[in-house]
Amino acid sequence: MPALPAPAILQRQDALSALLTRAATQSGGVPLFADIRLRSGYVGESRYGLLNLLYRAPRSSRPSRPMREHYAQLAEAPGASLPVALAAPRLRVDTAVAAATAHAFGFAAPPVRNIVLCPGAEYGPAKRWPAERFGALRDRDDLVDTACRAIGADHDSDTHGCLPC
Repeated sequence: MPALPAPAILQRQDALSALLTRAATQSGGVPLFADIRLRSGYVGESRYGLLNLLYRAPRSSRPSRPMREHYAQLAEAPGASLPVALAAPRLRVDTAVAAATAHAFGFAAPPVRNIVLCPGAEYGPAKRWPAERFGALRDRDDLVDTACRAIGADHDSDTHGCLPC
């Protein structure tokens, strides 16, 4: 059976609303062509017409607000403030799953910390984190008992001499 285009999949699911979290114009086309009546999200990249419930990110001189507040705002009416302060996000880890995953990939099992470095950059050295910063990890006292592994493509090999692993 051939794969259905995204709008057809959404039509089959009788979606009532779409929340567009990406600012790209292309992301607004799918719910529009799927005939989803309520299409909400932040205005950006000429998405007028694609969205019919518009949110504007607040402009201010202070640093941008946390992402959790940015996206939680979409649950409120446009222009309304958040009713409560949001709790800081917490990561909950199932230790058995973490140990099994570490074993499957050949890493040290918890409680040993693992660092995985990906030194390369798909678009060349200009987009890569400077190699000397990877080398600076060697000198950090808090990483003494940490297992380290570098992964990447063959063309990333010029950074391997600077890596702490």
